[in-house]
Amino acid sequence: MNLHLSALKTYSLLCLCLSFLFFSTGCKKYDEVKIGNTDPEYAIPLVQTNFSIEDILNNFDDDTFVTIGADGLITLNYKGEVTARSSTDIFESVAQTQGQFPLLDTSSVLPFATPNGFDMDFAIINNGTLRFIYFNTILEPMNMTIKLPNLITPGGEAFEYKQYHPTGHPSLPFLSEVFDLKNHILKPTNDSIYVQYEAIIESSGERKKIDVALLELLDFTASYIEGYMGNEIYSIPRDTIEIDFFENWTRGDVRFEEPKISAFVINSFGFPVRSKANIMNIISADGSVVPLQSNYLDSINVAYPTIAEAGEEKTTYFSFDKDNSNIIEVLGSSPVAVDYEMEALANPDRDTTIRGFMTDSSRFRIQIEVELPMYGKASGFAANEILDINLSQYENVASAELKIVSENTLPLNVGLQGYFLDGNQNIIDSLFEEVKSVIASAPVDVATGEVTGMEKLVRFIPIDRDRFKRLQNSKQLMLTTFFSSYDDGQVPIKIFNTQGISIRMGLKVELER
Repeated sequence: MNLHLSALKTYSLLCLCLSFLFFSTGCKKYDEVKIGNTDPEYAIPLVQTNFSIEDILNNFDDDTFVTIGADGLITLNYKGEVTARSSTDIFESVAQTQGQFPLLDTSSVLPFATPNGFDMDFAIINNGTLRFIYFNTILEPMNMTIKLPNLITPGGEAFEYKQYHPTGHPSLPFLSEVFDLKNHILKPTNDSIYVQYEAIIESSGERKKIDVALLELLDFTASYIEGYMGNEIYSIPRDTIEIDFFENWTRGDVRFEEPKISAFVINSFGFPVRSKANIMNIISADGSVVPLQSNYLDSINVAYPTIAEAGEEKTTYFSFDKDNSNIIEVLGSSPVAVDYEMEALANPDRDTTIRGFMTDSSRFRIQIEVELPMYGKASGFAANEILDINLSQYENVASAELKIVSENTLPLNVGLQGYFLDGNQNIIDSLFEEVKSVIASAPVDVATGEVTGMEKLVRFIPIDRDRFKRLQNSKQLMLTTFFSSYDDGQVPIKIFNTQGISIRMGLKVELER
């Protein structure tokens, strides 16, 4: 059953032989013999080859790979792109707390931007500068003290700036030194940052208010934030997984016994996250769209590191399978793609007592993968392929006969029919009068679905003079390859990495006398 597209490609090679594309190899020998030999009949060996199922399944693209279970059972895996969301949005929001802020009174509150529902306990600053700008209109000695109780220095004290002014300069602003805030800790109070200053006259101890004062905060970024991270939705870009198994499909049924659509989530955000599938559609070969149905589409809880595990990643694996979804029905509809769109919801239960964290490198990454274990059954599965051919160069052929001997340990029957087309794609002739079996399924234990032996099939394909001359006008061969599992798809079968096929072909050619 599940020899899949790569098997189809291999059997296209066989079909080339059947359509006399392999005959070109024989004719090179035929021409050489013809020169010095008057015997009008030649037996020419064409092909003798052995290949296992692993040999067949080794030419996939980067998004398709083969895994082999401990028992040798083969699984085809189709994976989507890794999509991710980082903490950039949150950190950019916090970073908006920068610029020049007026200090309108001796105690001021700075605007502090956080996402909706976000409650910060503290943040570790990894970049940023702080400076004070004010006009000192007091023309006598004065002591200026500015405090930021919410900004903790690396030494553990609240930030404090002191400046002695022997006299004022009413027309010129005073600019303090620029303070590097790296490794300082910001601890907001009720989502607010307070700034307090005291301007005290040295001689009298009198407190004064400064007419114009500014706090300048620039290039502010944080490396770590702790608190309640809100109930935000992180959307993840839409993606499509291409499934090439059915790309040449024309008809027939395939049933996989244990297919899966799996989600791999790698998370380094330190708070609860729930993954939700807004879209999970299977696109069929006939263009129809069938939605995956499951109670778990919007309720996959994602593992996350605790505060003590900051910097680590947690991996969550979840599969939609035959027990929790309608996956057998949707993957039995000749799928060519899975279209999906995911999102992640932070703190889905809105429990503000859960204090989490994020770092500037926190990420939420997700990859969707389709798993098709080669365990199932097929009946009447057919695929079309059109090949260019050229038989006009071969002359003086009275008749030919192709002999095919196959020895098969795969639980798969392969039938074939082909139509020779002229330059206008009109049918000249068919390869057989009716569909012929070219490879017969190995015997199977119906209780286990496993092969119990080897099956041999010998097939002769005769072509007379008139038919060969007619076929010399053909430009293309339209092939239909028919696949069915053991007992015409009535018994679920398994395909293992040790199974394969041996094919021997020879051509007997009779020349015109």
